[in-house]
Amino acid sequence: QLERRPSSVNPKELPAESMSHPSTGPLSAYNSLTDKHLTGYFSNTRIRRHLQRAGLVTRNGRIVPDKEYRHTLIRRDHQRYVRECLAQAIFHKVLDMERHHH
Repeated sequence: QLERRPSSVNPKELPAESMSHPSTGPLSAYNSLTDKHLTGYFSNTRIRRHLQRAGLVTRNGRIVPDKEYRHTLIRRDHQRYVRECLAQAIFHKVLDMERHHH
């Protein structure tokens, strides 16, 4: 069972993907994770694992708040960027060392 949360959502706290959705109207505060009609779907092990890997739900079933989710995405992107920079720096250093060795 996923943890319920208030249906009033601040549009500024929505994930980037939901920016294409209307910020006003009946769907603006809708969250499928809290929809009682979808509890059977979201209790499926494969779906739960997907939501956990995506960072939308914790292992104990807590729905990750939008702000926390966005912060995690930004941190992951930064870590990926740092890894790519390090890999590129190592690659260029190896090339440089090979050039000076021969």
